[in-house]
Amino acid sequence: MEKTEYAELAGDTRSFSINELKQDFIYIGFKNINIKLINCIHPAFSGKLLQFMIKIEPLVEKIPILNLISGSIVIYGEND
Repeated sequence: MEKTEYAELAGDTRSFSINELKQDFIYIGFKNINIKLINCIHPAFSGKLLQFMIKIEPLVEKIPILNLISGSIVIYGEND
């Protein structure tokens, strides 16, 4: 998206909801869009908290609402 005119409308920094991201990709021409929430481990976690998060991450990623704290989102779709 950084290479499109649409990205310029967003400015330097912008927060996105999952629905907004999907609509943005539709807007720039993608079809059959899929979104996967991954990696709920915040970069600031360290030590014992980090070890704990590594252990529970696979579970958290599968729980609705809790998976919204995901640190990364993978978006893929088709473009003509």
